[in-house]
Amino acid sequence: MKTFLGKGKRDASLLALSLLLLKSLIDAAFSNFPVLGTLRFHLRRIQPSDAEAFFQIKSDPEVTVSCGREPHRFLQDTQAWTTQKRRPGV
Repeated sequence: MKTFLGKGKRDASLLALSLLLLKSLIDAAFSNFPVLGTLRFHLRRIQPSDAEAFFQIKSDPEVTVSCGREPHRFLQDTQAWTTQKRRPGV
């Protein structure tokens, strides 16, 4: 039994280390969010100025119910959400 527990701890440590490495790789890949675009489509990182447009979507109960989220009640909720989404690694 001692050997099994020791192996489990080692496996858990390796998993934790692997997840930490994966997170750092993802953070590095998206620290400078790419801008992708075509003539009709432009994908860029969320900007603080996008909060009002996102509020229209995120405050609609018919939209948020399909995502399993509560609707935003105030623009400040959405502003906080856009700020949180701009953090590296999110």
